[in-house]
Amino acid sequence: MLTGEIPFSKFEDWAVHFKVAAGKLKLPIPETCPGEIKSLLDSIWEHDRKQRPAFSSIIEVLEDISQTDFVNIAQQDFLRMRQAWQRELEEIYLDLQRKEVQLNQREEQVKQQQQEIEQRQNSLQQEKANLHLEQKELSNLILELCMVVISQRKTGLETKHHAHNSPPN
Repeated sequence: MLTGEIPFSKFEDWAVHFKVAAGKLKLPIPETCPGEIKSLLDSIWEHDRKQRPAFSSIIEVLEDISQTDFVNIAQQDFLRMRQAWQRELEEIYLDLQRKEVQLNQREEQVKQQQQEIEQRQNSLQQEKANLHLEQKELSNLILELCMVVISQRKTGLETKHHAHNSPPN
């Protein structure tokens, strides 16, 4: 608005729409912008529409601004200010782009970490299932061993019993 540039022109439309609708993005206002205009723009761009000023209030503020020295600024000075605002906004947009790239990279890292966690969980579940099978096999082997021992004792007892009850030769 101050610079005559298309806002967020270097960003994807869907991303801008989403961020603006979510209240996470609004047009930046250059630091060197006159305070009255900055306040007006902040209030107009308030995310909560109930907090935005009525048109009658906007007109009053614009009339007040029209009475200040700002409107009497020489065109050459205004053009210099406008160029400074454009440079400042360009820096803000570049910073936003860098942050967007960093955010995308971080999202990819998080996705990758989630996949690694899922793989670890699957591996642990498989190990747990394998351990359960090994425990069953071990239990079966112990049971078989017990049965062999019992069988051998029984056979040993029967042999002793026959030896006692058998007539001597």
